[in-house]
Amino acid sequence: MNQRHTVLFLIVSIILISACNRNQTDVTGPYKGGTDGLMISFEANAPPSRFDVGENVPARVLLNNKGEFDLEQGEAEVQLFGVHRPSFGIPETYTSNSGDISGVSDFLETGGEQEVDLGNINYGQAIANSETFTLRARVCYPYETNAQINACISSINIEEGKGEQVCSISEEKVAKGSVSSAPVQVTSFTEEFRGADKIVFNIVVENKGVGTVYAPTSECSQLDDPDFRVDNENIVLFTISPSDIECQFSLDNGNTGEIRLRDKIANIVCQKEVTETDSSFEQKILVNLRYKYLDSTSTNFEIFEII
Repeated sequence: MNQRHTVLFLIVSIILISACNRNQTDVTGPYKGGTDGLMISFEANAPPSRFDVGENVPARVLLNNKGEFDLEQGEAEVQLFGVHRPSFGIPETYTSNSGDISGVSDFLETGGEQEVDLGNINYGQAIANSETFTLRARVCYPYETNAQINACISSINIEEGKGEQVCSISEEKVAKGSVSSAPVQVTSFTEEFRGADKIVFNIVVENKGVGTVYAPTSECSQLDDPDFRVDNENIVLFTISPSDIECQFSLDNGNTGEIRLRDKIANIVCQKEVTETDSSFEQKILVNLRYKYLDSTSTNFEIFEII
């Protein structure tokens, strides 16, 4: 009996210790996290997979906001492409969302949805037997990524034992839930000392989505111009706070400026002066990324000759 009690006590102890360890490592930030933004897909049977020459068929897409940034009415713009537009009676213009599309939240776990009606398409050219086409739709929309990082503010003197050390600068600071769900992510935030009174933040920003990033000031219609696309591709507006943090940008230094992703990634170096104190401390560092995002989807259909 005593042996059974001992074994039972050991099992309960192991379970309690494991639970404590899980609670320590599963500390999360304020965000659900993820790499999704506004998702686009063609609605079923719009257009249908098979139809005849000269037949009017509908084209509709579904927009689903799987990220954590809300989109307002008119901010998401959709355009059909991938085929010779005049042959299908497709205009080059963009069609906007008619209402708000909320992001993922505790009250809306799957994100807001909205259907965008792109009108009818009609192929009137001659076809022998049948022909298969691929129709594409792109969505262009503004988006933002927010990150809340728990940084350690310390100094060399504290690290050398001249003050109380309550946190460490040596760990990766991007943790579960510290970055909001969006296609552009803060994927790394590390710290190092520079001199006796400065601490350096090394921040990595990546496009983790399948779409393309453009400068936040870009208009969707401007992205039809190849030269404009090249000049504005992969540009993100980066802002960090508190405002006493200074970062190195291509044109100027400060707490806000444009960064350019190269091979979908950018490295930003920022620094903060540290006033001598008797201990290190944790401070919340906020990062905001603003950009225009372009994503697309496609569908195939077969058009038949009328006999």
